[in-house]
Amino acid sequence: MGESALQAADRSLGVPFAVEEQRLELVGLDLFGGSPHLLVLGDAECGKTSLLRLIARQLAARHPPEEVALLVVDLRRGLLDLTGIPNLVGYACTPAAVAEAVDQLHRELTEPGPATHGRRRRHVVLVDDYDLLPASAGSPLLPLLDLLGLGRELGFHLVLARRVAGAARAGFEPVFQRLRELGGTGLVMSGDPGEGPLLGGQKAASLPPGRGFLVRPRRPPTLVQVVHSPAADGGEPARARWQGWVGEG
Repeated sequence: MGESALQAADRSLGVPFAVEEQRLELVGLDLFGGSPHLLVLGDAECGKTSLLRLIARQLAARHPPEEVALLVVDLRRGLLDLTGIPNLVGYACTPAAVAEAVDQLHRELTEPGPATHGRRRRHVVLVDDYDLLPASAGSPLLPLLDLLGLGRELGFHLVLARRVAGAARAGFEPVFQRLRELGGTGLVMSGDPGEGPLLGGQKAASLPPGRGFLVRPRRPPTLVQVVHSPAADGGEPARARWQGWVGEG
């Protein structure tokens, strides 16, 4: 199944992103009506970046920019093709740029501002390779820590992807720990089972690219296959915009 087929999927699914392994049914991610955040764990070449690209594209296809704003944190610059999405308000690929973008987002989420059609615009932050962000002085995402529990009320949604390797040691990193404590939706993709239980008691396993265990509250883990979302051909305008932080306006 390709991305074009997902466009016709029932909107009650939220964002369709995978196929359930046994029943071959579409699986959706409902950030706005269900768990407000998503934690994705998987090692290199498992399909994390493709999943983040798919979520961004599907959200943009379903919501105009005045309803949903996207901020992409991408130190490896594997999501450069998303700079052409109209919903994108920031693309940060250096630690300093991440800190600047997060500071601006924090102000927008916490300061009173005009609502759009009677409600605030939703902000979705997509973070790839979170483990690459420097942690010695604290994660650049720390200003958002206290807002995670109020995600639905504030219209703030974090989709965070990191490696399985080192996840046990990272368990005390505040943002990662808080996401786990909130007990929301998670996806455990290919990785070393020796890292132990990661989400909802689920361990990683050696899996083909795109395969993972979907962990949801009050449900047993479900094996799913994520729809592949390849990068678009990168034109010169997209490549020229990667330096630092591409901000809105």
